[in-house]
Amino acid sequence: MKILRVKLPVNLKEPFRSLHPGFEIFFYPNLNNKTIEPIGLAGLNGSGKSNLLELLSEIFYYLDSLFLEFPTTAVTEDKGFGFEIDYALPLTFDRPFIRLDSKAGFSRDENYFVVRVIKEINNVPSYKITSIKNYLKVKDSKDNISDKGEPKDPTPLAWLDIDNDDKNISSLLPKKVFAYTSGHNEQLSNCYYKMQFHYFNDYKNKLKQGSKFFIDESRLFFGDNNSNASIFVSNYLLGNVNSLKELNDVVKTKDLHSFRITIRYADISGSKPKEIQFDQALERKIKLLKNCATSWLEKGNGSKRVLTMDYLVTTETKKAFSAAFGTTPFELYKTFYELEMQNFHTVPESILEMVTNGPKWLNISDELPKQDPNKLVFRLEKIFITKQGVDRAIKYKGLSDGEHQFLQIIGMILMVEENGCLFLLDEPDTHYNPLWRSRLVSTINKIIKYRTTTNEEKQRLQEIIITTHSPFVLSDLRKQNVYIFKKPHTKVEFTPCHFETYGADASIILDEVFGKEDSISDMAREELKDMIDGITTMDELRSVVDRLNSEFGESVQKFDLFSKLRNIKEQLEKKNKK
Repeated sequence: MKILRVKLPVNLKEPFRSLHPGFEIFFYPNLNNKTIEPIGLAGLNGSGKSNLLELLSEIFYYLDSLFLEFPTTAVTEDKGFGFEIDYALPLTFDRPFIRLDSKAGFSRDENYFVVRVIKEINNVPSYKITSIKNYLKVKDSKDNISDKGEPKDPTPLAWLDIDNDDKNISSLLPKKVFAYTSGHNEQLSNCYYKMQFHYFNDYKNKLKQGSKFFIDESRLFFGDNNSNASIFVSNYLLGNVNSLKELNDVVKTKDLHSFRITIRYADISGSKPKEIQFDQALERKIKLLKNCATSWLEKGNGSKRVLTMDYLVTTETKKAFSAAFGTTPFELYKTFYELEMQNFHTVPESILEMVTNGPKWLNISDELPKQDPNKLVFRLEKIFITKQGVDRAIKYKGLSDGEHQFLQIIGMILMVEENGCLFLLDEPDTHYNPLWRSRLVSTINKIIKYRTTTNEEKQRLQEIIITTHSPFVLSDLRKQNVYIFKKPHTKVEFTPCHFETYGADASIILDEVFGKEDSISDMAREELKDMIDGITTMDELRSVVDRLNSEFGESVQKFDLFSKLRNIKEQLEKKNKK
């Protein structure tokens, strides 16, 4: 998947966050490249770059809501919401709507086709498709450039209109949308939490009705603290061995050693325990987990029933999980996701109602109560791992914030092998040291490559959009994929990057993107600048030189200062000779 264009209608009654009505941005991905080439959104804090991730999340939350069996408030509350979006999806001829003889011009030698969704104010969205060749031909035409230097729309004849009533229309959405934030952007998480609560309500309703619940229908996933352990365990049980080696090379992990799963068949958060029933499909998955366990213990009945399963991870353990849950870690993760959803049983009904039907401005993460781990329905706990250079197993929780963040970000991408997925990563490098920041993009590209049955190396057809403040991350991105955001007043502005960022020195990126002319801190820079003022004697000069050598680290600024001191020394020597 590749995002090509996003636009807000000019008649939008109010801005979306800080994105003004009429906001429009174009992307220019290299669709034939053998690397994934993420899009980088850069800028100072508060520049609005994260708002674009929020807009994309809201768009796909709204579209996904239209195809769910159960009602959500997304459709009713977003009547005043509008947008236009173009994106490329992997082209396969087993897809509905795709025909070689269609006027949209599909060809077997193309990897992608283009979807356009237009949602006008107070109207339902309309869908169109065209071939990537048609889209790019019109988009790149010199006759199709507006006065602002932006491409106009592809001609109407290039598009094939899709009937809104077509039962296959949901196949025009991304396969999965994953989002992550370093913890400071609650607005990004809103629609993902809402969707999870909607699924939980649907699960409970279907359980009462005796009908089946399908977790496979879920399209939106959010990476938070709860999912961190699930992602890690799923990858190290079922992940690709070569991809895990790339991850281990950075974080210096070796393997998963052991873990425990505890399932409590009751909500004990209130004054009186309430027994919880699971549907047959989930009970079957729990039975599979029991079959894979090294040992398990089940005790109590009714509201006192507790199941504890312990796992000592060996080669045989991994084989058992592969036989039970398939060969990809995402299949196991979906089981953990469904079990974690059962923890919503401990959330008061008033909170559930507020989350699912509350106003759009509500920060859902602020409203969710802090849950007591000992009262949760599902717990993935006591995770121990082995690390390189450490002769004993250590607690997974004992890893640093940076290690957890790297394992979660890379792990989230690693476990999803399906083409047509979108990853929205809001400052994924917050806790990384400079070395890890410089290796983030290269590690992503290594883990998403795979070999076909003919031993040809290919990459997944996925999209990754990153917001970042790191020059090291931007140094691994091509300039056509980097956008610099600013908010001089209340309105977000952005410019495509005007210089080549790929391989650029960090100091150049700091200056050009973030307006930081010096690569050292302001306090040290000011002190260095003041040191040469007022030098009138050789003793004063020698004192400054001694301070530079003993109190300041190496830098370009220090080197330049020594040059100026040499000039001062020559002037003083000439003065003394006179």
